Amino acid sequence: MSVELRSDASTVATVASTSLTVDCPAGVVAGDVLLAVVAAVGTPTITAPAGWVEVDTLDAGTSSLRSAVYYLVADGGEPASWSWTLDSSARAWVWVGAYTGVDPDDPIQAVAGEEDTTPGVNFMASTDLLRPEGRLVCAAAAVRSASGAAVAWSTPTAHRVLRASLSTNGGAGTDVAGCVVDGTGDAVTLSPDTRMVASLATTAGLTWAVALAPVLVPYDRHQLLRPIVEVAWGADPDGDPAGWTWTDISDQVTPAGVTITVGLAQDSRASMAPSASLSLTLLNTDGAFTPDNPLSPYWPHVTTDVPIRVSMPYGYAPPTERITAFVQSWSPSWDATGDYSVVGVYARGRLERIQGATAPLSSALRRAISGPSVPAGALPVAYWPCEEEVGAAEGGSALPGRPPLRVAGSVEFGAASDCAGSGPLPTLAEGGQLVGQVVGATPGAWCAMAVLRLPSTPVASTTTLMRVDCTGTARRWRVDLQPGTPDEMYVRAVDSDGATVVETGFGITESEIYGQWIVLALAVTQDGSDVDYEVAYYSAVGSGAGGGGTASSRTCGAVTQVTVAATSTTAGMGAGHIAVWADPDFTSGDVFTFAFAALSAGSGEWPSERFGRLCDELGVPYIVYDSSEISRLRMGPQPIAAAATVLEECAATDQGLIHDAGPGGALAMVTRQYRYNWLPSMVLDVSDREVAAGLSPTYSTRDRISDSTVTRSGGASGRYVDTTAPAGRQEQVTLSLAEDGLQAQIAAWRVAVAQPRGMRYSSLPLDLRAAPQLAADWLAMRPGRLVRVTGLWVVPTHPPAPLLQHVDGWVERISSESWTVTLHTYPAEPYQVGVRDDPDRGRRDTAGSELTAAIDADETSIAVTNAGLAWTTDPAHYPLDLMVGGERVRASAADAQTPGGTLYTWDVDAEGWTGEGTTSVTRVTSPTHDGTGALEVTKTMAGGTDSLRCNDADGALQDRSSLGAVITVWVLVPADAAGSDWMAHIELQDPDFTWVPGPDVSLTPGVWTQVAYRPTPSLLASCRAIGVQVTATGVAGAQSVYLDTMTQLSTQTITISQRAVDGVSRAWPAGTPVRVYQPARRAL
Repeated sequence: MSVELRSDASTVATVASTSLTVDCPAGVVAGDVLLAVVAAVGTPTITAPAGWVEVDTLDAGTSSLRSAVYYLVADGGEPASWSWTLDSSARAWVWVGAYTGVDPDDPIQAVAGEEDTTPGVNFMASTDLLRPEGRLVCAAAAVRSASGAAVAWSTPTAHRVLRASLSTNGGAGTDVAGCVVDGTGDAVTLSPDTRMVASLATTAGLTWAVALAPVLVPYDRHQLLRPIVEVAWGADPDGDPAGWTWTDISDQVTPAGVTITVGLAQDSRASMAPSASLSLTLLNTDGAFTPDNPLSPYWPHVTTDVPIRVSMPYGYAPPTERITAFVQSWSPSWDATGDYSVVGVYARGRLERIQGATAPLSSALRRAISGPSVPAGALPVAYWPCEEEVGAAEGGSALPGRPPLRVAGSVEFGAASDCAGSGPLPTLAEGGQLVGQVVGATPGAWCAMAVLRLPSTPVASTTTLMRVDCTGTARRWRVDLQPGTPDEMYVRAVDSDGATVVETGFGITESEIYGQWIVLALAVTQDGSDVDYEVAYYSAVGSGAGGGGTASSRTCGAVTQVTVAATSTTAGMGAGHIAVWADPDFTSGDVFTFAFAALSAGSGEWPSERFGRLCDELGVPYIVYDSSEISRLRMGPQPIAAAATVLEECAATDQGLIHDAGPGGALAMVTRQYRYNWLPSMVLDVSDREVAAGLSPTYSTRDRISDSTVTRSGGASGRYVDTTAPAGRQEQVTLSLAEDGLQAQIAAWRVAVAQPRGMRYSSLPLDLRAAPQLAADWLAMRPGRLVRVTGLWVVPTHPPAPLLQHVDGWVERISSESWTVTLHTYPAEPYQVGVRDDPDRGRRDTAGSELTAAIDADETSIAVTNAGLAWTTDPAHYPLDLMVGGERVRASAADAQTPGGTLYTWDVDAEGWTGEGTTSVTRVTSPTHDGTGALEVTKTMAGGTDSLRCNDADGALQDRSSLGAVITVWVLVPADAAGSDWMAHIELQDPDFTWVPGPDVSLTPGVWTQVAYRPTPSLLASCRAIGVQVTATGVAGAQSVYLDTMTQLSTQTITISQRAVDGVSRAWPAGTPVRVYQPARRAL
């Protein structure tokens, strides 16, 4: 059974006391595990009742707060209450929760207590816990100066439940408040930090995160394998899964069992996985599973889209769900006698129906205003989106049974297509009007809105933007723009005689109004015998303004008509999304809760945020596997496209994965950051036969990318080329991004992910009948988690180093005789990212480091030449594992590297360097990388792809081989440089006057980059000149780049304390690469 909260109880001591007594939670039985959290003002010694085991105690502030966590395994004889004692009087509280399904022998899976060093109202309980199969319980405790007001707590974190909100609420002195929140085991991986919010500011605080361990039911290979198969007959596939009633049909499954497919297919790198699938065969001797059979006990529910679920009676918190899907087909068959019948059943996950819905989703504004997930009180009584195509003569109502929007004068539908949150909208020439008749509105309150885009030129005279007619004594309302310094927005109303009864204005920011899309809202509410009114606008630039007042002795009545019109000063204006609400609780402020997000079509949302919002709007259960780190990638406007396309765009931008094998058949999004630095969820030891026969890796260029160009939809592009990687294909992708600036970094990340080291293990076969010890970990596996493969040394011809692989999908087959799995995996090495100051993940690589001389299989000291950074000499950084070619070695020390020779510093003059062609050079004092001077290289670029070239123009044969094997120079492209694809290389002129270039190095504008070249020894011994070439695309006009400090590097000696760490030991020739073993990679 899963870990669940049976019941809980709490006590708050509002008056300082030395005792805290709390009732035993209701219904406790033997085997339940009770968890207690205690918090007290100050630092009193807390003593628990007999039988309770202390988990941990934590203080916060300067003697401000103490809290402790305890547990008790119930034996069935629990008292009616317990008392905790304090050695000094203090305000305090205690909470006790009784949980079922917890392992009584080892109930606490993990615990993390942290002082909150920036207390206030937000508290984050870190839950970076290793195993997420149990129950997560989080708590916060904090103190504040008593004010007589209680602190109320809430949690906005998805998949969490607030169990207790506690506050001592004293009139003076110091109060202690807190809360307890829990969530399912999966919640640990959904959003690894639990946020708890206090309603009042606090002065010191702490948080707890406790993972309760579930009962483990192991699998015994001698047991008869029998998956649990259940069907929810008659269930609404789009309804809440919690309301489905399941019928067990396991005894009708044939011995062939079930086949389950989840996640990505083998070798796939798609952003959205194919829909999960289930196939099985049922015995059908009584016709129970024959569609349209009126004698079936399940008639008339033997049909398509019926939910079907497969579980296994093993693992953590069993039964462990393997798949929840929806039947696509029932295929009965009979033998020749007609007496024996079976039915083949094929089911797919939720994505099958989402992907089959090809109609585009409505625009963001339309969805925000009229649904599908708008609360009943927020539904308008009239709404005209105005998204008709060119040539339309009226605007259709989005609400059934309501009249269309009438058109007067010159109105051109479909002419304004630049509103991100809408389909194309009409434009109005002078005299053009959009007139909407409102029927069925109740009197007493109303709110009218319109989306407008005014011309960029300010109005020359008072101009009406929107007019609302109603039945009240304030009969006609207008929103006007009026010239001024600055211009002003007015709300005016007249009575039935035309006399002005309301006139209120406020200054606007003209740049927010003119030439911008705005949401304009006017809200009027009856307040006794008076009318309260407010008008406001919100601009697409992200800001707005408003004003209002009260009209005495007036009524607002009910809205009858709303009009948007253009005058000579607003001719050409765009207009649409005209709506009216008639709910007294709906105000202009409610309009603006969705206005900006809808107006911008959600631009700026995180990919996982948009995914969750879309699922909520679609009414689809979902789960997000994310990390606590804030993503730098934000999405651009949501397109008007099919649901599957819009959902997939979230994963594509994030570089994540969407599948439909979440709990209960929920859609799941595995974010890119969720994969970072995961510890293995399974360890497979080949030497213990935990990997079945059939291990078959490949090493090929398939799907390898070495050149990536990423373009923002509607924006700029960025390119990254890895010239050192094995040859791969080029790619060009367009992503939804909120702004420019990250495209080149995204391209670099895509290349890194597509160029993992070593062979590809697209499938890993498991036989759980042969290796039953893996069953529990396998049943807890989720797409996106990590497996580690060890013991490869038993395969003589296979590299012995362990493998780290992300599991992206699988095929699982369970029959009465076998239980096999084929994992679809992808190398995890690119996702092992750097962590600042971390002893294991904080090590940068030294790309371009090579053996200066050959070594034999027993050498314990190696000499290296570095084209980039030198190896650290700090003893605290050793031991350090390195890769020398394909051998893992352990280094214990490295001596210092000194330049073999400084060739040019340009600290005094240009040192004989000249430009080639139209390129010129001069010595400058700023910017410099080091020293007091640098070489400025200038050229008037011709556009397209062009380059700046310069050299030392020596022309005489020289032998530079004694100075070192590698030549380096620092290069800077200014931060404001135009163009793209900036690259640089060093080149040497050989005896035949031919320039021999080194590798191109990508340059980031604004960042000094070291460019290196390792020429052949013969070229170093007989070169005539040294030059530098810088190339860019799309630069026209004068452009300068800067060079500083050209050197030739000497060797560096590294002491090796252990060879053959992974079992490989051999001789290596000069020039063999020397790299950090699993170096830190920069996260995207």
